[in-house]
Amino acid sequence: MSSALDLQLLAVCKSGPLSQAQQLVDDGANLNCRGDMGLTPLMRALEYKQHDIVKWLVSIKTVDVDRANSYKNSALHYAARYSSDGVIVAKLGNRMEDASVNLVNRDGKTAVVQAVEWNNVSALQGLLSVKAVDWLVKDKKGRSLLTIAREKGHDDMISLLQPDTDQFEKAVNDKMMKIKDDPNTFFMKVTITDKSDPTDLFNSLPKYLGRQSKIDRRYAKKKDDAKDLEAGITGVGKDNSFPIAEYTILQKSVSNEDDNITHSFEIYFKITGDTDENAKKTVDFFTKSICKSFEQEVNSIEHNILLRSEQMYLDTNLIVLPCLKSSLGFLFNHSKLDNPKIVTMLQDANSAWLSLLFNGYELEGQVHLFGSGSSKPLHLIEGDNGTNLLEFLVKGGDLMKRQQEDFIMMLMKIDAKENNDEDGGSGRVVSRLKAGLQSSAQLTGLIESVKSKYPISRMTMWSNIATSLGLNIAKGIGFIFADFGTDLQFTLNMLGLYEQSLKIEEKVEDGFCQQQQIIQEIKNRCQMLPSESKGGMKCLEELKDMFNDEDACSFQEVNRFTNPDDWHTMFTISCVHMILPIIMCLICSISIAISRKPMDWWKILGTFAVVAKLRIFKLEAALFKSRAKKENNTKKEKDKMDSYEDSVTLALLIEASSESSFQFFFQTLYRLPIFLLHVYEGDQNHILANLFNWRNISILGSFFTLSYSYYTIRNHSKKGALKGIHFGWILSRTVFDAFGRTSLVFVWLTLMDVNGNFQPLLVISIYYGIFLILVFYNIVFNTSNIACSPEYFIGILLNSLSSI
Repeated sequence: MSSALDLQLLAVCKSGPLSQAQQLVDDGANLNCRGDMGLTPLMRALEYKQHDIVKWLVSIKTVDVDRANSYKNSALHYAARYSSDGVIVAKLGNRMEDASVNLVNRDGKTAVVQAVEWNNVSALQGLLSVKAVDWLVKDKKGRSLLTIAREKGHDDMISLLQPDTDQFEKAVNDKMMKIKDDPNTFFMKVTITDKSDPTDLFNSLPKYLGRQSKIDRRYAKKKDDAKDLEAGITGVGKDNSFPIAEYTILQKSVSNEDDNITHSFEIYFKITGDTDENAKKTVDFFTKSICKSFEQEVNSIEHNILLRSEQMYLDTNLIVLPCLKSSLGFLFNHSKLDNPKIVTMLQDANSAWLSLLFNGYELEGQVHLFGSGSSKPLHLIEGDNGTNLLEFLVKGGDLMKRQQEDFIMMLMKIDAKENNDEDGGSGRVVSRLKAGLQSSAQLTGLIESVKSKYPISRMTMWSNIATSLGLNIAKGIGFIFADFGTDLQFTLNMLGLYEQSLKIEEKVEDGFCQQQQIIQEIKNRCQMLPSESKGGMKCLEELKDMFNDEDACSFQEVNRFTNPDDWHTMFTISCVHMILPIIMCLICSISIAISRKPMDWWKILGTFAVVAKLRIFKLEAALFKSRAKKENNTKKEKDKMDSYEDSVTLALLIEASSESSFQFFFQTLYRLPIFLLHVYEGDQNHILANLFNWRNISILGSFFTLSYSYYTIRNHSKKGALKGIHFGWILSRTVFDAFGRTSLVFVWLTLMDVNGNFQPLLVISIYYGIFLILVFYNIVFNTSNIACSPEYFIGILLNSLSSI
């Protein structure tokens, strides 16, 4: 009867299940019976990988684990070849007698030799924690374990058998630095002080790590003191059933004066799925693995939790969370921190955490934290500084503009979910904002932002379209044409002065101007007579026709240059710089057309300022119409506007850098002496007349275009965060900057010519000399590599022109 049960038990240990094996033992089957070639039930279960039965048999103290079969193979030989559970291998080995652990079979192999030959990494990890294993053993060919692994090309075995080399230390440290610098890396630090031997801890860790991971590299270096140790392990997840992606563990064990040893474990790891459950599983896994290597209870380790930043972490037992959704879930669902502490942590961390909370966290979690169903919404909870989360957002000002918008969008989603998209969402969201903020300009700004995201009336829609029409068409395009018109007037005036100077040159050669000097003297004397007298009236009438050509020889603007060709040079320079923006726009358009497939003609032609303004008006009108719809979907229209901003910025930059900047510089240097002479010699009426004329308006137009373009470019980059006061600051800065540089050049030009004549070629040489210096600087000191592409060189040219 007993023999039949034994045979049945051996058969069940080959095929399972565990329950049947347990029933056979209860019925009287012998746990240590022998089958063919002396195989025991434990050997049979190991060979056929019946893991449940193996764990059960190893746990029973009456099972004879030291028994060998006919080939002198022990159960540990079978485990070394077939088992994938390092913990079971370790438990089995530590139950056996030392002689049985190092038993040599008929092939001359011990269990550890068997594990190396069959490249069973899990088994070798388990054997590392079996103290009785002879690691210096050699097979019957005289080969060491390391030699066997090298000959068979088992790299994983080599890394486990050769932990004390500089090569492996470097490999572990390099992997540690790489994973440490990854922004998605978790960090744990566990410190335990006791009398455990550091080497034993290092050798026992693989036993527990091997359950869910695969060790890649490891090293160990003893210090001068035999108890001190520095060691490291790298590994990856074993399979998709556990969320470890990769990790490194650095162990530092330092002996103390009281014979205790402080063991510090720094763990950097990444998880495969961005969920809080995966983060918790991995944290628990490493905590348990370390604690089990000490044979301590898991609950003896309590971690302080921090959010990842650039500072050094000196805490002994802590977890540092990266900016991931899983970290937020871990923080709110699995940490024991109260909400005020979490609010303080979020305020102390960088703004990316708030963006993640408002824009990346699951909606269900947001409803739980910020919804009306919570006892106190998270944004109303005060941190350690006495400021709630909403107050912290508005105090951030424009630096927190994106986070403020993300917060509002989150409140809108929460309201829609809680109220099933019922009407009145705008009022409810505004009420939530008012609950956390006192009346202020910041609250008003948030309320306006909320209202802008909900549908608008048709009257408001048409009002907004009209405003956009005024700003972009009437103001924007009108100002562009006004600036162009004044510059055109200046250019044509230079041509007129050139033609007039040719006539003057002829009259000077004919002695006409000497006659004019005599006539001027007579006029002066006539003016000394009373105008009411017949003599004075007659004198002036007779001279009236004689003064038709007076301006030809008087000290007027036309006589500023002695050489008429200088006026032609002025005309040519001004004319070229009116055409230059058009050429730059064409070059940029061609470059964009070549690089974009399929071509977007709006973006290509958008490098022209007029087209850019028309396109912006069209997009804004579409946005307002979309907002007026009940089921408005403004995201599509906003995305179009965002994608077009680069063309708008480029158009403004070309206009400012290639035309307005030079015209302001050139015309100011030309007009400044004339303006100063009129102020010095004229009366009040003449001063006002010479101050408010089209020449000065042309200069102011170029200057205003320059300032407004820079303001608009910055405002685009800040997502519309700049206000009127910021334009005032930019305008003031541009005023002082431009006039400061222009004044220096003006003084230098005046000193360069003894007659104080304006020198147009010298001015243009100075301007473009500075431009060439900036081109050289931007190429040599640019962080980007030099690229032979139109985009690179256009960027260098525009950047240099805009910096003059």
